[in-house]
Amino acid sequence: MVTLPIFNENGEQQGDLEIDTSLLGDAPNIELIKQAVVMYQANKRQGTHKTKCRNEIKGSKKKLWKQKGTGRARVGTAKVPHFVGGGHAFALRPRDYSKAMNKKARDVAFKSALLAKILGNSVVIVDGIDFDKPQTKRARKMINSLKISGKSVFASSEVSNSLLLSFRNLEGTRIKKVSDLNTLDVMNCKKLIVDKAGLESFLKASK
Repeated sequence: MVTLPIFNENGEQQGDLEIDTSLLGDAPNIELIKQAVVMYQANKRQGTHKTKCRNEIKGSKKKLWKQKGTGRARVGTAKVPHFVGGGHAFALRPRDYSKAMNKKARDVAFKSALLAKILGNSVVIVDGIDFDKPQTKRARKMINSLKISGKSVFASSEVSNSLLLSFRNLEGTRIKKVSDLNTLDVMNCKKLIVDKAGLESFLKASK
């Protein structure tokens, strides 16, 4: 069991929350965490890169000078890779970078990432955050009150339009719904801010 403090948006402690870490695994599975992070990063790549090889370059195929007698190195056409404007020796081609993991492995990776953050004191629990209208100044004040610096992810049980608009202009801070979090989101931040209701619902579903 791990006990984490619960804060309000002013940074004042409102109580504690006991977390049964056994629901997240005995210890973080580093290998699966890495596989999941690599998978999510690879799946973001478009893979539309392309460069021309020598047979795609427009121009004459004539040999520039005779093979022997000039004192210069032998050469073919002006399309060779070591000439300016020539084709690429190993031209890039469009390709699919996507990777896959089965659902069970993804779930274990996510729980391991969350467990690693909890054990590393990188999870901040907040309660009672409700934005009736977009207020970036209020959102910035909350981040400062919680003494959050660097990249952070604010995970809420429900993401309203007002909440999204309040946080989207804060540099280094992203907002996501708890149910939409993945291993990359958890690992690619210095602090994970999560509301009490969202964390409790996730832990309850993990039993």
